[in-house]
Amino acid sequence: MIKFNASNLAMAVVLLFTACQSATSDEPNQNTPPGLDLSLMDTTANPAMDFYRFANGRWLDQAEIPADEDSWGAFDELGKKTNEKVLTILESTIAEGNYDPETDQGKAVLFYQTAMDTAYINELGIQPIEGELQKIESISSLKELEAYLIESAPLQSNAFFSFSTRPSLSNSDINGGFLNEGALGLPGKEYYVKDDEETLRLQGEYKAFVRRVLQLAGADEASANKEAEDIFQVEKRLAGSQLDKIQKRNPLLMNNPRARKDIAAMTPSFDWEAYFQSIGLSNIDTFIVMQPAYIKSLETVFSEVPLDKLRSYTRWTLLNSALAYLSSDFEQANFDFYKGVLSGVEEMSPRWERVLKVTNFSIGEALGKLYVDAYFPPEAKQVAEELVANLKDAYAERIQRLEWMSDSTKDKALEKLANLRVKIGYPDEWKDYSKLEVKGKEEGGSYAGNMINVSRWDWRRKVEKVGQP
Repeated sequence: MIKFNASNLAMAVVLLFTACQSATSDEPNQNTPPGLDLSLMDTTANPAMDFYRFANGRWLDQAEIPADEDSWGAFDELGKKTNEKVLTILESTIAEGNYDPETDQGKAVLFYQTAMDTAYINELGIQPIEGELQKIESISSLKELEAYLIESAPLQSNAFFSFSTRPSLSNSDINGGFLNEGALGLPGKEYYVKDDEETLRLQGEYKAFVRRVLQLAGADEASANKEAEDIFQVEKRLAGSQLDKIQKRNPLLMNNPRARKDIAAMTPSFDWEAYFQSIGLSNIDTFIVMQPAYIKSLETVFSEVPLDKLRSYTRWTLLNSALAYLSSDFEQANFDFYKGVLSGVEEMSPRWERVLKVTNFSIGEALGKLYVDAYFPPEAKQVAEELVANLKDAYAERIQRLEWMSDSTKDKALEKLANLRVKIGYPDEWKDYSKLEVKGKEEGGSYAGNMINVSRWDWRRKVEKVGQP
């Protein structure tokens, strides 16, 4: 299922909610002067030599990274204040019970409420994903593995390869389907191919983490030791064919349109036609293969790696993607490695904060509706949009008056200004959550179960966008 990554979410959440701050129903603090807090500058620094220090020096000197964070800044401070306001909305809504679980706002409340029921989550343990794990354990041939990878694509655990939708790199007006590398437990290729002391230490920590989780899932010590090594070796082989992080920044290397028949020829032992048909894209002829060499390398992976190791890796990708949504022992293991070992975070943030971030990540616009209802009426959005429109008009007038700019350059500048997309407060068209099923405890729902439903809903939404504007 979709694995939550706080760093990917943080900026988006802050931009959505801080855009609403000016219209909050809270009374403004009359003791806070408007404008910048100049006391946080370091005016002893030379702005021509170090403007960052000049602008932020005193803040840098006095700021401390909280024990439950791996970084800290002004946006984090704003985000924390916003999260506290959202928490107030959620808690009061739950206490009053005045929400409809069929509405978007109600689904956000129910999702959060179910995820906060730690006693029930601990009682369930690994049960929410046991059915999927059993399917993987029963795989007895490469054809059955292929069938499972095709069937389980909507879970987005991304064993061996991944699929995503985004504006095409060749024509940004159309959404393309992108085929890319599969999931790795470590952050990137470099963690598998380097052999310096620190990398080897992290590899050892990772194997210990995998062993710990496998034992929590029911494996004995000997089996967990062997399987952890097998999983690492499969991931190391997959990583060896991937581009490194520098190469991935080059869009020319990542933009490789390929016809379906050509993709099928890259990995003949995998039925790509069945895959594209199963996900509903048999009508799309061309996809972007972000790493052709990697997709080709899967042929030797499937033909040379023993089935039991392929099965262990497949099982691990699913289990690893679900850890944060299972019982506290799994969540603690996930935190200890990904936040503790890899990021140096000393302690978990409060449960409500962790769950709120995942709720934002999963159904953020549904949660955003609750915030907007409380703090940002349509009138405030209209005022802000008018302000920005006036700024654009003034900017256009200044461009037209520039003596040093040629007429043709002015035309291009005005065209670019006219095409500037303005996003204020909240979207004009919200995401449609009507097909997303969120279940509470009474309906047999669970935190992990709801995340599986989010993954399936998000997958269908992605697939439906391919080939569309």
